[in-house]
Amino acid sequence: MVITCPTPEGIKVSLGAIANPTDQQTQAILANTTPKKYQSQIADITKKDFSKLSTEFSTALTSFASAFSNLTNTQTGNVLQDILLQTDDTPISILENFEVPRSEAPAILVLLQGGETTEAITKIAALTGKDIETIEAFIPTVPTSLDAQLKDTSKTSSTGVFDVASKNNTWRGAATTNEYFDIIATQEQLLIEFIKCPREITEIVFYGHEMTADQILTAKDIHESYNADGNDGIPFHYVVQPGGNLQRGRSIAKEGTYSTTHNKFSIGVVVPHYVNAEAKVQQGATVRQIIEAFYHVWPGGQVFDANEDLVESNVPVGVSVSKYTESFKKVNHGGTGRSFSTAQLINASQGGI
Repeated sequence: MVITCPTPEGIKVSLGAIANPTDQQTQAILANTTPKKYQSQIADITKKDFSKLSTEFSTALTSFASAFSNLTNTQTGNVLQDILLQTDDTPISILENFEVPRSEAPAILVLLQGGETTEAITKIAALTGKDIETIEAFIPTVPTSLDAQLKDTSKTSSTGVFDVASKNNTWRGAATTNEYFDIIATQEQLLIEFIKCPREITEIVFYGHEMTADQILTAKDIHESYNADGNDGIPFHYVVQPGGNLQRGRSIAKEGTYSTTHNKFSIGVVVPHYVNAEAKVQQGATVRQIIEAFYHVWPGGQVFDANEDLVESNVPVGVSVSKYTESFKKVNHGGTGRSFSTAQLINASQGGI
């Protein structure tokens, strides 16, 4: 053991160089130099010479490499990235949702990860026919950092990123089933949903909703309560749950029914919180992400607090919406009396009525 490799295979070779032990003797010797949990394999070692063991090891290694390659499903050539894509194909799905063919998406991702943005934009333009300005605005929504993709999060999505817009086709008003109200886990997913919205949008309106101490209001609960009053399902497009999760409400493709004057061009978000209390810190963080995503897609859009700005609700939102808009250095150019179209809002921002 001192002068040879201190492994069962090495000891066996050494024994053969100085004596001619029987298989039984060899097994007895190896049993004293092998961890107990591996002793059941000693008989196989004593019956095979080094050449046969080497061949078997080489075959096993080749099989492992093949299985590993199949497991990672090589797409980008970066082993870690390919492994991540097996559990979360967000970057590929976002590119595909932007009309980049799935077969070409990995190559685009590699270009973006390598900092070759210009070449990536040129390739996307050729593949999708979209203009350069639109593509440049889209590129930042594609997560390319492995660190960002590895980042742990307590939020899990029940809808694939590529499928977000398909939810618009499954809204059935009061008859909508509970499975519809899923969680939108990432800001990237919300961005895609905003980008794919088929309606003209110019504003987002936040509402508060009171809960009693024994309540945890979800989109399903709000949907059922409005149905019970004879309404066409939940009036709000999104619900910010107390834990910070963003839950889908009414289809973003449909006008909301939360306002008497601001339904037409708006997205409605409700923040349930306890009576006479502020919203949770996690809810505030989610509200900020929603506003950030909204301004990313509609830079000149308006953000309203239904209680403070529109005086359409006697329940506070629970977070300071105005502080968030100020932090993004944004102002509302249109009036609060009605919902403005894009053309009307542009006119208002230029001093028109």
